[in-house]
Amino acid sequence: IVQTRDVTLKDMTIAGNLYIAPGVGDGDVSLDNVNVEGSVFVLGGGENTILFNNVNVKGALVVNKYDGKVRVLATGNTTVSVTVLDSGAVLVARELTGGGFETVEISPEVASGHQIVLEGNFEQVVNYSDKAQITAEGTIKELVAEVNTNIKGQVNIEKISATSGVETVINDQAANEEYVFEDNDGSIPAGRGNAGNGNNDEDEEEDDDSGEEKLVFDGD
Repeated sequence: IVQTRDVTLKDMTIAGNLYIAPGVGDGDVSLDNVNVEGSVFVLGGGENTILFNNVNVKGALVVNKYDGKVRVLATGNTTVSVTVLDSGAVLVARELTGGGFETVEISPEVASGHQIVLEGNFEQVVNYSDKAQITAEGTIKELVAEVNTNIKGQVNIEKISATSGVETVINDQAANEEYVFEDNDGSIPAGRGNAGNGNNDEDEEEDDDSGEEKLVFDGD
């Protein structure tokens, strides 16, 4: 448990869970070349940075700061397979050789008015909160909208999956009309802005787990 501000954990393996406690306040915490066998719970930390450099989290990274104002930066060979945001947060993926924040889940527990900011490249973002204010800068390979979702920012979204009846809006444009997607060769089409200008194929799929009908929009 980290309970004081401005702490660095370096060159170690943590066998269980790591807690960055509220006692850290708005201070900084750095993890450098650390393997966490369990999960990391971020309950404290400031808007400057909780730094993950060459960090592997085998469990989940769970962020739940009371005021929603905390920044987590992943650099180097850092891989966090699942990140759960129970509050507002800023996630920054920069200069990565590892997987970074692979799947980000925005929880229904996020309080109204809390801001979610995603900077960098993300494999998958799953949104369960219709209250969170989401801004993204970079690329999201797949956005899964389980509830009405509104995203703003300079973001390229390659694929959007939405539960039937759910509205997904990217920079004030309905996602089933215009959004950024990749051409079949994997490149972003020239001239596509934040939300794109192309026609999109729309297919209906059955969700294997829940049986819910989902609408999938992609560039194929």
